[in-house]
Amino acid sequence: MKNICHLSAIVLFSVLSTGVSIADEEGGSSGAEIATATSSVDIDTPAVQPQMESDVGEESQLDYANAVPMQLPQTLTLPTTLADALFNMSDDDPEMPGAESGGRGSEVLALEKKESINPEKKNTEAGSQNDDLEDYESQEHGTKNHPFSTSRVDAYGVRLSKYYPYRATGKLYFKKQRGGTRVCSAALIKKGVLLTAAHCVSKWGGGYYKSFRYQPAKFKNSLPYGGTWTAYSPLVMNSYKKGLSSYCSQNGVICKTDIAVLKVARKRFNGKLKYPGELTGWLGYSWNGYGFTNSRNLTLGSNLAQITQLGYPSSHDQGAKMQRNDSLGYKDSRNANNTIIGSRLTGGSSGGPWIVNFGSDSSLNKTKHGSESARNRVVGVTSWGSRNIGKKIQGASRFTSKNIVPLVKTICKNYSGC
Repeated sequence: MKNICHLSAIVLFSVLSTGVSIADEEGGSSGAEIATATSSVDIDTPAVQPQMESDVGEESQLDYANAVPMQLPQTLTLPTTLADALFNMSDDDPEMPGAESGGRGSEVLALEKKESINPEKKNTEAGSQNDDLEDYESQEHGTKNHPFSTSRVDAYGVRLSKYYPYRATGKLYFKKQRGGTRVCSAALIKKGVLLTAAHCVSKWGGGYYKSFRYQPAKFKNSLPYGGTWTAYSPLVMNSYKKGLSSYCSQNGVICKTDIAVLKVARKRFNGKLKYPGELTGWLGYSWNGYGFTNSRNLTLGSNLAQITQLGYPSSHDQGAKMQRNDSLGYKDSRNANNTIIGSRLTGGSSGGPWIVNFGSDSSLNKTKHGSESARNRVVGVTSWGSRNIGKKIQGASRFTSKNIVPLVKTICKNYSGC
């Protein structure tokens, strides 16, 4: 009995001295938070702000034609290489992977059936067909030797961006506290919930931006799905809003919570009030390593995933056309557990979705799906890149049950857009 009491005292002293808090599986506090006077613990929660659709009439504030791409936060130090990451693995996903499904949308299915896709169709846009040949390249890599492949989504006159799952991604315009109109990339993860990067809606450790407008599947000046939609009530985690260094390996750049969600106001379409996702569909999302290899078994090759990245970088077609980038992603446990990929995308791509199991599924015969095969699940959004453009790498805050799950849960409370 004495030994048991002694062991209990040691355990209690360890908890008190380290300021450990007990959290439930959704990432919130169970109420058993323990901290000493010299050691405080921040339980990260969504930074809720009372904001309604008050800026619906502020359309004139935005200058779409001269919108400046939101600068991609740039890291001063290089992330761990893929080889180092494979040999220095740590299990930072103690909870089971999870996923939420997406939806194709129902309003435009008939329109899809009428429009056929012909790969042989000649390009009807300005420029010759040879211009498009340059869009498809063998896998390239930067000086960090991380292979990737980048190309236009729309090529040879075929508008793939009008089809699901591409059409769930678009451009997000907004105004900072000072300065003109800015633009990022964003994607729908509920019929009325928009996903982007936190640095596209708020300054790290500062206030929210304003006058958000979303244009799904934008192609040059074409807005095929209801035109421009008003987004409002941006939401980020408190650790980002307060600028807490403990959640970043480089302040305001490589962080665990460069993730944001917004509500989107309904508008009348064919006589009925609709959310944008009812036209375009929306992507699913997943967390805690869903879609990554052996995320709970630390063996060589763990925490890897094939990532498809979508966005509108200003360096490609002046940001007028959606771009697709494909690369192997890996978790960098030395840099806020961010996911790292090879990529050629730049400013304007911030907030664009990083997706596992991308595309439309096939009818299978004499084979079967692999593990965690649910289609079109977002696992991060474009967050940062290297100051040296020759490196050609980008990073994203990893979706976990402590960031994306409470964000969506909070924004969906009493909201019909979910």
